[in-house]
Amino acid sequence: MIAPALRFPRLVTIALLVAAGAAVAIYLYTYVDVGALGPLPNMYEPTWALPGKRLAAAAETAAMATAALGLAVTVLASRRTDRPVVGDSQAPTCATADSAQPPTRGEGAQ
Repeated sequence: MIAPALRFPRLVTIALLVAAGAAVAIYLYTYVDVGALGPLPNMYEPTWALPGKRLAAAAETAAMATAALGLAVTVLASRRTDRPVVGDSQAPTCATADSAQPPTRGEGAQ
């Protein structure tokens, strides 16, 4: 059985993008002087000596790895089950009375 959160690949993808964005921001502003971006001030800090910076980088990297693992599990689980994943655009749909094929000659057609 798949965990309920893993049945929504879009949700897991959004979690991966958010975690990756936070991790990239920490590393980017440590090694690259980006400068001020619109209303954001220059956040360049070329040191890891600030309190909590290493812990924040490790936590964001772990969150990104966990979300990537969740996405991989979601994709692999959806391929192994017959049940479609919620939000999958290629999931088969149920046939309705309007979309049913007309009867052939041997099935009552005149």
